[in-house]
Amino acid sequence: MRHARHDASAAGGSPVPAGPLFALRSSGALARLWALCTGLVAACVAFSGAMPLLEPSQASSLDGGVLGQTVASGIDVGADIARYYAYFLVFLVAGVASFAGASRLEARLGGASEKDDGLLGAAREYGWVAAFLALLSPLVGWPVWPALLCYALCTLHYALGLANRRGLGVLPQTVRAALLALFPYAAFGLVSLSLSGGSPSAAAALALGLACVALLASALAYVLAYRRSQGRFAASLARASLAPLAVCAATPVLLELKNVLVVRGLVSEPRPYALHAALMALATAAFVALLLWGAREGREVPEGRRASIERAAIVLLVVAVLLGAAQPPVSVEYGTDYFESANHGLALDGLFRRGELPVVESFDAHMLLRQLTGILYYLLNPYEPWANAIYNSLRSLPVFIVLYRVLAHFLSERSAALWVLLSPVCYLLLCAGPPADSLSFAFLSLWALWRALRRPGARSYALFCVCVVLTCLIGLDAGVAAIVAGAVTFLVCLLRDRGRVRIAPLAAVAAATIAACLLLWAALCLARGVDPVSRLREFVLLAASNANWAVYPVGDLDAFVTPLVYFVAPLGGAALLAWLSLVAPVDLGAGEGRERRVALAWVCAVFLCAFFLANLSRGVVRHNLTEGSAGALLSTLPAAVLCAVVYVSLRRGEGVAGTFGRFVLAGACTTALFGVAATDGVGFVGGFESQLVQAVAQWGSAEQYKQAPEGGTRVTGGSTADETLAAILDATTGDDETYLTLSSTDYLYAIVGRKNPIYANQSPMILSGTESQELALDEVAAARVTYVLMPRDAWTIADDLDVCLKYYLLFEYVYENYEPFVRIDGADYDLWCLSDERDELAAALERGGPEGGWSFVEGYEPGFLGQLGLIPLLWGEDAEASADAGAPLAASDGARTVAVGENVAVALSGEAGGEPAYLELVVDAPQDGEMTVELGETGRVLRLALRAGEHRYLVRVSAYYEWWEGAVGSIGLTSSLDVELRSLSVLGAST
Repeated sequence: MRHARHDASAAGGSPVPAGPLFALRSSGALARLWALCTGLVAACVAFSGAMPLLEPSQASSLDGGVLGQTVASGIDVGADIARYYAYFLVFLVAGVASFAGASRLEARLGGASEKDDGLLGAAREYGWVAAFLALLSPLVGWPVWPALLCYALCTLHYALGLANRRGLGVLPQTVRAALLALFPYAAFGLVSLSLSGGSPSAAAALALGLACVALLASALAYVLAYRRSQGRFAASLARASLAPLAVCAATPVLLELKNVLVVRGLVSEPRPYALHAALMALATAAFVALLLWGAREGREVPEGRRASIERAAIVLLVVAVLLGAAQPPVSVEYGTDYFESANHGLALDGLFRRGELPVVESFDAHMLLRQLTGILYYLLNPYEPWANAIYNSLRSLPVFIVLYRVLAHFLSERSAALWVLLSPVCYLLLCAGPPADSLSFAFLSLWALWRALRRPGARSYALFCVCVVLTCLIGLDAGVAAIVAGAVTFLVCLLRDRGRVRIAPLAAVAAATIAACLLLWAALCLARGVDPVSRLREFVLLAASNANWAVYPVGDLDAFVTPLVYFVAPLGGAALLAWLSLVAPVDLGAGEGRERRVALAWVCAVFLCAFFLANLSRGVVRHNLTEGSAGALLSTLPAAVLCAVVYVSLRRGEGVAGTFGRFVLAGACTTALFGVAATDGVGFVGGFESQLVQAVAQWGSAEQYKQAPEGGTRVTGGSTADETLAAILDATTGDDETYLTLSSTDYLYAIVGRKNPIYANQSPMILSGTESQELALDEVAAARVTYVLMPRDAWTIADDLDVCLKYYLLFEYVYENYEPFVRIDGADYDLWCLSDERDELAAALERGGPEGGWSFVEGYEPGFLGQLGLIPLLWGEDAEASADAGAPLAASDGARTVAVGENVAVALSGEAGGEPAYLELVVDAPQDGEMTVELGETGRVLRLALRAGEHRYLVRVSAYYEWWEGAVGSIGLTSSLDVELRSLSVLGAST
């Protein structure tokens, strides 16, 4: 045939086109995937570790005398270019070579048999995760070994699947059972090796010995008893692996129990490794016994239970890794963040010290999200400030468990476990990650919603309403969005299948839930001596504080990412919701099997799309691109896209492996979206770690086996300034007296053991508007507040606005009733005392106060900027806001011109100062500009923005301390342009 083709060409006929070097289409999909993984893993290994791809090479010599910016920076640009090309060269060579070998091997082995379907499907699942990790690891700095692990498992299953074509006859269940049995011994071996310092020791020998016993027992049992029935062996091996897996899952709990017993003084010298080793020895004995017990005829695992036993083993593995990753530390350092810690910290302090009810008696802006783990901690451990942070790692544990169960319904147990345990961005893609971690609990409402659609009725609707209420308590933003998303999903399902939603029972249950919540609120408030109506009003004011926290702009308006995130993504989410609601076919009443998974994927996609759209405002108000990330804005959109991808794939009849491949590909795309939307995209994505990496880090360090709490405490370190403050309070006040902080050091209440006099746990920052300040002042008046912590070096400015102006009623109350008293060394606040008690308090302090670390102080010099912006204009022209401006206290003689750059001193007909007041300016400006106002000889300078035309401006001058220090007889004015000053006067303020 070769000669015939050559002759035809030589005779002048049409040339025969050359065939492809590799028949890509005729090759198996797995061969192509495996070759892709091989190339990516080879490139990943070659350019990770000590030589990350994105880090520059350091120059070691002056090559050829060439001088330039890179040379001056010590960068070898030639080596960088070579490495850049080498990355692609390694990928191409490794990928092409492996594809050539795999395609030739597949051609020789012929078609696939029925037995290798499970193995090759598993190889595809491992391969997709390996490709995902190997692609991103060298770029964002993830560890390389998870990619290598997935690649090794992919290669193993691929090789066994191909070997089955030659009659090897290995069942996929056998491989899964062997891997499940191997895992707990690998974890125990890692701990043992860490304790031995990497050298031979009794611990390492014990771990190796137990693993060998399990291995030899499995081999002997197979040879002697199970050779004729590999399926029986696989089932017995999976059942036997439950014992060591259970020990692996229980170990993190036992290690934390060790810490609890030690800190409570019940155990003095714990031996955690000895206990772990004993449990593993018992588990190994049980492993061998179960294998031998199942070897006899009639004792094998029933056919119907084999799948459930394997599922239980996978669940134990997932739980073991999640608990290992979330292992609480032995102790924490004494904290330095007194602001954010106060949100949940003061609620916990009030609950465990005084029996106060969270939400009812203290307002946490994050609701119960961060309190739940703190409550668990203090139920087990003695109360001490800062210690609740020890259980912070447990916060995401239920989220991962729920996500695993949801994915297991979509795909398979193995696919769900692979993604939850090995994907570093699993938490990011499915619930947006921090700072939007409360959104992850949307899956709680989603689970109840699915149940209500499958079993419509009052009981299911009640469960959904309860879950929504719990979501609101965990995070109000997530709860409100869940209510909207649930309503939208019910409406869409009603339009698609009227039998799935019963309107009357749903409305009745919703109304009953609202009534029950209000009655419970009233009962709890009355039981605690709180006015339920007033407290509910205050709660709503604090919760609805959007304007209080809003920042502008939301991002770089000239950057492409801003319209991408704020317009393209929401439009895409809306379009996806419309397509799912109006076009995508679904059978909500489908039974078990593929159609049920299709319906679940559809419901999840609809709910998460609606949730995303309902939550958009959160990413506009505060947590936006200005903060460097779009996680709060994108929220559940990536999860909705992933669910939609699964829906489409299952509708098309794709298998689990194919569906999982599309799922991983969509995950890579949405990861790129998060990376693009972050200021430090590489660092942002690289900051996430997979659960397996975190668990291995815990096992590899073995810190829990080496350390135990000391001295009856799990908090190390301290603060001299905090101790000094506590000593001053103890020396000068009674136990029923307290103080107020305006310095955003709210967690000091818990540290010094004093009660927060107001409802909000973060004062004054969480207060919003005049009414919430008035309610706070009522609460201060009802308490015995002897001192006030006033900001000095920090927390004087919030979002470029002076806090004294932002919360002027509180500051004016302090100016009027308190005066500077003490400055504590190392503190960024000043301690003010009641003006009429200063002498008495000073005497008590000198008599019984701490020695050193403090000094008396006179005057107050905070770092306020005085940048008012458009606030005076809006205040002056808003009739409601300026309603408390009263009669003139002092005024200028008349109108005058203020020229550019001219410093004009406008004399007042009377003297003002020492009381709440506004400075009223009526200015006619030809265009927009700025005016500077100086309050007489006090030195306080305020700057306000001018708008073209004649406008009235009101400046709340009494918000600044200097106004209260002495009489102000003149006002200094400087303008950035020529303006006409129509009038200037000082107006009294009624509030």
